[in-house]
Amino acid sequence: MCKVAKAFSFICLLAMFALPVDSIAGVYVYLRLGPPPVRVVTVVRPARPYPHSIWVAGHWKYDCGRYVWVEGRWINGRRHYAYVQPHWVRTTSGSYFVPGHWVRK
Repeated sequence: MCKVAKAFSFICLLAMFALPVDSIAGVYVYLRLGPPPVRVVTVVRPARPYPHSIWVAGHWKYDCGRYVWVEGRWINGRRHYAYVQPHWVRTTSGSYFVPGHWVRK
């Protein structure tokens, strides 16, 4: 694990004990420079492995001080849930990454 990730993990661990649970629920790490443009690639998706599988699109992830491209992949669908694709949100403070997650329908 890189030094930045270790330091961030340590700060989060301290915050868990120093702050009430409600106050750490909305913590974001803002980056002044957003991710590189989405790669323009021709993706030949493998066949759907099972009927309720969901395709997660490729995306940039910030890891240890650099952007890393994460290839698309199939994941298991969840009954009564919709999948929100991983994405970047741009704000006046910078950009932050929202990992893919499930929301109840």
